[in-house]
Amino acid sequence: MNTSQDFGFVKVNDDTLIEFLAKAKERIIIAKAGYKCCEVETLIELAAEGGVECKVYLDPGENSVRWGFGEAEALQELQKNCDLLNLQAADRIRMSIVIVDDSALIYTPVALSWETEPKDLKFPNGFIGGREVTEALLRQMDAPAVKPAKPDNVIPFPGCCIPKKAPEETAKEISETLEKLKKNPPVDPAKLRQITVYRNNYKLLKCQIKGVKLKTKSISLRPFNRLVPDLDAHLKASWMAFTQRDLENIREISLFMGAIDAILLKHTLNVGRFGYLIKTNYREAFEKAIGKEKEEFLYALKLKPGEKPKTPETKYVSPPESPRQMELAIGKEKDEKVGLATLIEKSKAALKDYMSKVIEGNPAVVDALLAKEKALLSMLKRGKIDLNEVLPGLLDTFIWDKIRFPSASDLIERMDVTLDYYDVSSELLYENDDFKNALQELKESKDPEIDQKIREFSGAFERSE
Repeated sequence: MNTSQDFGFVKVNDDTLIEFLAKAKERIIIAKAGYKCCEVETLIELAAEGGVECKVYLDPGENSVRWGFGEAEALQELQKNCDLLNLQAADRIRMSIVIVDDSALIYTPVALSWETEPKDLKFPNGFIGGREVTEALLRQMDAPAVKPAKPDNVIPFPGCCIPKKAPEETAKEISETLEKLKKNPPVDPAKLRQITVYRNNYKLLKCQIKGVKLKTKSISLRPFNRLVPDLDAHLKASWMAFTQRDLENIREISLFMGAIDAILLKHTLNVGRFGYLIKTNYREAFEKAIGKEKEEFLYALKLKPGEKPKTPETKYVSPPESPRQMELAIGKEKDEKVGLATLIEKSKAALKDYMSKVIEGNPAVVDALLAKEKALLSMLKRGKIDLNEVLPGLLDTFIWDKIRFPSASDLIERMDVTLDYYDVSSELLYENDDFKNALQELKESKDPEIDQKIREFSGAFERSE
């Protein structure tokens, strides 16, 4: 690249640009939409080792990388060396300006998403000027406003100044861009081809709650009945742990179903038999809320009677009932919502009461219960201890170990919330009258969430193999 001439057209590519930068002795002022790693490495080397004063302008937007003006790795290096290179951000830079000492180069960069870097330029893509052009550019770059010259034979264009940003703002914008590129990495523009696609701003959601409906459970009393010497025909063969009415009044389940409905109401739009519409960018927050609610619900169900929860303020755990309150509740029809652990305790207490009455008429049952506890049985026979003192504990052990009374975990077959997402099809959107009417009703209700179009068409790039 010839820098001695005062003004002239030039052909600029990666190699000639690096060659031009390497000639710097005192200063480099460069403004480009994006940078390649080789360019940044050259600038860092010249500034750190050659003592060249650098000032680097860049476009902080992610599209400067996605469209092929630069590389994400180069952006990271610029961020690391922002003080050394006097980094400055300016939005939508599309014309490249490179000042090296007293020479100024202006050229059009190649957007690799649309075209490849030509091996041999047939027409110049830039021009270079000497000291006079350089000084004129520098005056305009530092000036707050510029009025262009108005020769009689030239239609004037409006002037503009290069915006100045604080270093903190520049650093913040670069960090945000790098984070976006990390979440959605750019693809090599050379492997892309442009196509037209549509994007659904909403997804259809099908939400199903499974395994929450508990079943009435019949428990065999055969292990207990075997202990009764003269089996009475009136003895119960089984014990119904819960009635259907009991299960309908379980407090945790009612709260959980209500909480899921509230989450759906907050994050989605109800479209009747089609399910729910959810914005694609709401999906992460929605799934996080569902997961948290499910975890809290399952934890509460599995708490043992009397066990204190990790978070006492959880809505799924009600204050414990006193023994007297529990006794008064047994055998009474109650429509109030109760906790699962309380319901288990009440049912177990009723079973213990029934077994105690059977034992009153069959003292031999106690001998059978204590068959393996010889010392305890001997003390009972000698009157050292009272039957009423040991019987509740004996029955507790028998009910859990032999009868296998259900726990909270036993009652949950398979609890889960399944979320299935579907694209809004063209058939639904343009041909299904019921779906279109549901959308119209949402719009007429002035729901602010439905103002955005369900679908948007845009240009995109497809990876070519």
